[in-house]
Amino acid sequence: MSECVISHGSTADGEQKRAEAERGRLCKHHAGRLVHMLRDVATDYVLLATVLAPGQTGSNERRSKGDEAPTPINLHVAALRDAERGGAPRDYGDELWYELPDLPSVPATVHLYAETIRVTLDPSREPVWEVKDANLTEEIRLLLNAFDTFTELDEIDEAFAAVKRAWAALQSAHGRPRPRTLGRCLNVECDGPVRERPNASPWCSTCHRVYDTPADWARIAIEEQRRKASA
Repeated sequence: MSECVISHGSTADGEQKRAEAERGRLCKHHAGRLVHMLRDVATDYVLLATVLAPGQTGSNERRSKGDEAPTPINLHVAALRDAERGGAPRDYGDELWYELPDLPSVPATVHLYAETIRVTLDPSREPVWEVKDANLTEEIRLLLNAFDTFTELDEIDEAFAAVKRAWAALQSAHGRPRPRTLGRCLNVECDGPVRERPNASPWCSTCHRVYDTPADWARIAIEEQRRKASA
């Protein structure tokens, strides 16, 4: 059995959890997750322009020491869109890796893998790695149309992580809070994180089991207390 190259965490006994690869080198869950993130990136990057509307400040506005008015833009988003800051994403672990990846990191991330797909499908093609004039929407459409080829790439685990960082940065830029983790999934074979969802019942982000009863919430809380006590 070919296994998914993305980590699935570990069981309560410390053993690595495994899942069968069904789409290229990804399991069904992570393949679906990658499609979801790519579509979100395409939409949210375009919508950054609306977040930068004149007069908007966002939650991270910068104030001076005096009584001057706050800067009339969302500084977080301005930094995301500032091409002067360079063309490569920060490394994981950098102090600002989640909040402020250098731009054009989002289009650069997507273009890198879209161009890799073009070269894979047409080995005679001379690769163009520069991001100049790259259309993010078209690049993502290519990745989705050639998704099976995309997920077969040797570096699909790196691609998944890079797209996830771009997705997370855009989620933060749009002011969407990170979902709170309530505990671990009660399914014995899963043990994934159970997280809150806006306007919906909590669910396991790994197996997608929905927890919609007070009895379930109580069990999760009790098991989480036991887990922390035994840690």
